Parts: sequence; structure tokens; C-alpha cells
Amino acid sequence: MGPSTENPAPGNPVGFRTLALPGTIRTVLDLPAGLCRAGRVMVERPDPYAGEGGLAAGAHEQVRGQHRDERSEDYVEAIYRLRREHRSSRVVDLQNVFGVSHVTVIRAVEKMETDGLVQRTAEGIDLTREGTLLAEYCFERHQRVEAFLRKLGVSAETAAHDAEGIEHHLSEETLGAMKRFLRERR
Repeated sequence: MGPSTENPAPGNPVGFRTLALPGTIRTVLDLPAGLCRAGRVMVERPDPYAGEGGLAAGAHEQVRGQHRDERSEDYVEAIYRLRREHRSSRVVDLQNVFGVSHVTVIRAVEKMETDGLVQRTAEGIDLTREGTLLAEYCFERHQRVEAFLRKLGVSAETAAHDAEGIEHHLSEETLGAMKRFLRERR
């Protein structure tokens, strides 16, 4: 199979043409006049779908792993927040935080107990040492993502909501870049 070409839509100020060569993707960007002397830029990158187990497979596996960890991370962070506010962290409290059933909370707590993140006490649900370390990390990560979004001009409500989903899917490299960005723009 030879290279395929996709031409830009008429009137599109930044059109593109992709040459699909084995193992790479070349994208030629036709830039608006005055943006670049040559008028176009070529970007070449590995094709994430090339070959078995290419980059896409690794990226998808990473996302699946992140999804598996999301619930535990959300729960330990919620318990941590409740404790910081000097509130209890009982099953009913977690039901109210997440808007889920009693059974859903019990199942999540049982899994976190098995994973060594929480323990049940007479006062409610407490974090273990490992659970506290994870909760502190998740809390800081959430704060950083939310602050980053706010710095970009996103409203407080939307930033808080969006950070809840974004935080689980960021690499340490991206989190570090966000931290530098925020530090440089204080």
C-alpha cells in the first residue's frame, strides 16, 4: 500500500496533508501567510499504531491501569480531605461525597483494605501509612491541576470538576511541567 494523502478543506486557514509511510506519520502544515517564510512546516513522528504493540498499545495499557486506580485514589483523597476538615469518614460520609450507594462504598473500602490503604475502626475508616502517602500525593496532584486550569482562565467550578478527571491521567513529566508553569507565573 502506498502513501495516502488527505488534502485540507477549502478555506481552512491551516490545512494539512498527511503522508502515511511505514512506521511514521509526516504532517505538512500549510501555514497562514506571514507566519513562516516557507509557508509550510513538516512534522515527522512515529506512527503510534505501527506494528504490534506500538506506542498506542502502551498508551492504552497505561490508561487502563489509571482507570483501575482511579476509584481507590478518589476514595483515599476523600478520606484525607474529610480528616483535614476534622470530619468523620464513615461509609455514610463517603456515600454523600460520591453520591453512590452504601454497597458501592463497602465494596470500595473492602478493596482498599485488601490493598492496605485503609482500615476500619470504631470511629470510621482510617488511612494506613500507605493510604496516607497515596492520599497526600493525590491531594497535591489535584490541587496542582486545579490551580493550573485556573491560571489558564478556567472558572473555579469548572476547574474543580475537570481536575477530578484529568488528574488521574497525567504523567509525572506533565505534572512537573505544570508545577514549573505555576511557579513561574506567581
